[in-house]
Amino acid sequence: MPQKRVLMLSSRIPYPLTAGFRIRIYNEAKYFRKAGWEVDLLCMGKKEDESAFRNELAKVFSHVYVIPMKLPEVVGNLLLNILNPDEPFQNALYKSRQLMATLEKVSGNYDLIVGNHIRTAGYLLELRHYLSERKKNVPDFILDYHDAISYNYRNAIIVSRGLKKIIYRVEYGRVLRCEKKVASALRKLVIVSPKDKEWLGTQGAETDHIHVIPVAVRDDILAPNIEPDQDTTVINEKAKESEKTAVMTEESICFLGKMSYQPNEDAVLWFADRVWPTIHKKWPKMRFYVMGIEPSERIRGLGAGDDHIIVTGFVENPFEQMTKCIANVVPIRNGAGVQNKVLESMLIGVPTIVSPIAAEGIDAQDGRDYLVAETPDQYIDHIEKLMSLPGYRSRIGAAGQKVIKENYLWSGLWKKWEELINE
Repeated sequence: MPQKRVLMLSSRIPYPLTAGFRIRIYNEAKYFRKAGWEVDLLCMGKKEDESAFRNELAKVFSHVYVIPMKLPEVVGNLLLNILNPDEPFQNALYKSRQLMATLEKVSGNYDLIVGNHIRTAGYLLELRHYLSERKKNVPDFILDYHDAISYNYRNAIIVSRGLKKIIYRVEYGRVLRCEKKVASALRKLVIVSPKDKEWLGTQGAETDHIHVIPVAVRDDILAPNIEPDQDTTVINEKAKESEKTAVMTEESICFLGKMSYQPNEDAVLWFADRVWPTIHKKWPKMRFYVMGIEPSERIRGLGAGDDHIIVTGFVENPFEQMTKCIANVVPIRNGAGVQNKVLESMLIGVPTIVSPIAAEGIDAQDGRDYLVAETPDQYIDHIEKLMSLPGYRSRIGAAGQKVIKENYLWSGLWKKWEELINE
C-alpha cells in the first residue's frame, strides 16, 4: 500500500516554536509522520528563515516549499482589498500568485491538504475550483481555524483605544464574514475550543461539522530531548520521570508569550500598571519575569524603568525559570482560543493565575487546578495565599498538572485528528 501524503499549508513558517500557531502546526506534522504519513510544508516566509530552521523543519517535513512575500504584490493586494468588504486584510497580506501556482502544481501528489488559519482558506477554495474545472482529482481538505479570530477582535475592540480600535473594528467584520463563508464552503473544519465554536454559531455560521480539537502541549516540555519519531510509550515513560510539581526557589512571578502579539502586550502592560505596584510594595524582593520573543518598545520600557521587572526577550528554555516562580500570571483581557502559556505552566506544576478570558476553553476548575482573577485585588490575594501556604501552592500545581497530562497532551489528542481524517 503506497504511503499517504499530506501537505501542510501555512501563511508563515511554523518554526521556532515560540507562538501557538507554530506549536500546533509543527506537532500536527510530527504526529502525521508518526502515523506513517509523508508530510510536506508549503508556506510564506523568508528564505533566510528557511535556511536557519532547515534542520528542525526536516525532522518532520520531507519537503519544504517557502514562498517569499513580494512587497509590490502585497501593496497591490491590500489596495485592491479595500474594494472587497468580505475579505480580511490579513488574507490579502498573505495572498501570493506564486504560492497558488505552486499549490496547483503539487496538489496532485497529496491525499490530504491541511490549511491552517483562515488566511489559507482562500487557497483551498481556489484550488478546489481550479481542479474541478479541469476535472482533476480533488484531494481531501481540512481547514484548521485555530481560533475564532472574530471573537478575538470583538474582545480587542473593547480594550483597545485610538488607531488600534479602528483597525480592529474594520477587520472584525471582514474576518467574521470570511469565517462564516468558510464554514459554509468546507466540510472538514477544526477549531481549538467549544467557546470559539459557540461564538461562530451565535454569529450565524454553520457549526455542526466544526470539530473541536483543543490546543495540546508539547510532550517534550516534561520530557526534553525527544525526537519526533520516538514511540509514544517512550515519551510517556520520560514524562513520568519528570512528574513532579515545581518547587519555588525565589520570590518571583512570570509571564510567558510572544510579546509582539497584541493581547500579550496588553496583558503585561495592564498587569504592570494595575497590579505590580502593590505587589512590589508588599514584597520588595519580588521579581516579575516577562519572557518571550519580540518585546515591544513599551514592554522593554518596563524593564528599563524598574529593575525588578526583567524583560528577557527570547529564552531557550523558559520553563527552567518558570519552575522557580511562585506563579505564572496570564492576565489576558482579549483573545480567543486556548492559551498555550496556561497549559504549559500547568503541565510543569506551576500554579497559574488566569483571567476569565485566559481560562476559556480549558476544562479545569477554578481554585483546584488553576486560579482565576479579574481584578488587581484578586491577583494580589492569590499571590499572597501562594506565598504564605506552600502546601496550597503544591496542591494547585499538582492538580493542574494532572488535568493537562490527562487531557491536553499531543500523544492523546492525535486520536481526534485520526477520527476526522478517516471521517
